[in-house]
Amino acid sequence: MVAGTYDFFCLNTQTKEFYPLSPLRIPAGFPSPADDHREEVLSLSKLLIDHPASTVFAWAEGRSMEGAGIYDGDLLVIDKAKSPQDGDIVIAYINGDWTCKFYKKQGKAVALVSASQYYEPIHPRPEDEWLLFGVVTFSVRDLGNRLAHQRKGA
Repeated sequence: MVAGTYDFFCLNTQTKEFYPLSPLRIPAGFPSPADDHREEVLSLSKLLIDHPASTVFAWAEGRSMEGAGIYDGDLLVIDKAKSPQDGDIVIAYINGDWTCKFYKKQGKAVALVSASQYYEPIHPRPEDEWLLFGVVTFSVRDLGNRLAHQRKGA
């Protein structure tokens, strides 16, 4: 069992969230004013979450995964039911520390590899206390910095 308090957020499976989804693909502009009808709705929960009972959210911290598009302050969607495949981004607990890294299989051995050349790979040994917590399925970035503002208690 891992001691301590961590900022994991569990999905409320009773919540049904639906948002309008325009049928148009938009390069970097706005929908046409003539597009007054919507053909379908978008459920962010359905889009982002395959296993609601085993999905948690956590804030990314640090710079070691920027090369994979995960930045400090991003919100990670983590599926604890998904089995990691070689090359997946995972959350692991090793010797008292949480980490977000690429999962690399090397024969029977496992390596946890950063997306930055400035961080050495982690090679869990049999004597290490470690567990694979889950697979990162999405990273949500707040371009307006609202989540970071709320997260810091401001």
